[in-house]
Amino acid sequence: MFRSIVIMLALCLATGAAQATRPQTASATLAAQPAAPSASAALQPFYTLCRYQGQQDGHFIIYATPIIHWGLTATDISVAFNKHMTANYDIKNILAGSGYCETVSDSPDQQAYTVQQLEKQWADSKTVVTHIGWTATPDEIATDNAKLAARAANPPAPKPHVCRPGDRNPVCAK
Repeated sequence: MFRSIVIMLALCLATGAAQATRPQTASATLAAQPAAPSASAALQPFYTLCRYQGQQDGHFIIYATPIIHWGLTATDISVAFNKHMTANYDIKNILAGSGYCETVSDSPDQQAYTVQQLEKQWADSKTVVTHIGWTATPDEIATDNAKLAARAANPPAPKPHVCRPGDRNPVCAK
């Protein structure tokens, strides 16, 4: 019994040593990095490009913003953009619709190249592109929030139930 425990311990140590000498994978390297800075740390402004994409009427569509210089978190810009889309566009009819913002280079030349390549890719794939002028100014965000609040305060009236033969809905009972 004691001998089998010693053998198992030796195998575990050998396996651990072998794993320690292997090069780390990207996920292991990322996991080993220190935690993100605290919320009180100063945020670094960055440039981002927001898009909402999906399918509508049998073709791919994209709503794209100009490149935006943003000083808050990536989550904040994505939330603000999705609120803008909900407040100003009929996105409920877009199949598999999703909105997101991606960081782009600080270099104006690289930004222009990124936009040029995206435009080429969209044209080649016959994607219908709508360029929107939203730039995430505080006024635009406040306007979008007000529209959404007004919509929530005044929801549309429910559609009346249409009774069919054999319907068990109490409204249909005569």
